[in-house]
Amino acid sequence: MKDSNSFQSLKSLHRRERDEEFIRLYRAALELMISKGVRHPRRSAIRFAVANGHPRYHVSLDHAYATVCKVLREKHAPSRQSLKSLMWHEIAARVDALTRDRQLSVRVALEFVLDHCRATRFFITESYADSHLLNRRRAR
Repeated sequence: MKDSNSFQSLKSLHRRERDEEFIRLYRAALELMISKGVRHPRRSAIRFAVANGHPRYHVSLDHAYATVCKVLREKHAPSRQSLKSLMWHEIAARVDALTRDRQLSVRVALEFVLDHCRATRFFITESYADSHLLNRRRAR
């Protein structure tokens, strides 16, 4: 039970870090959209931040190792959620390239990817981002 609680705690920490990284980009995009008179600046800023952010991969090494090994072995991500699947394929592709090109172990390549590579986007939906922003606003 303790392992499950620590995993959930770590998952929650990674989610908070990702959300904070998203908020910073969203706020900068929102300021720009407002200053340029863009129609529906909030929606435009959300779309921009989700699609154009280059966040870290906010996942634990142990979880990523198990998932990436499975993706590399089976050539498909274990998640049914398309954004999560895209994220795991992206990480696995980077790990695969490092293991082939640099002859690194999967674990060493994965550590490098998680520590030094940025994701191509935020792997969250626009609706999640919108509801998260609304919840933050209500909490204030």
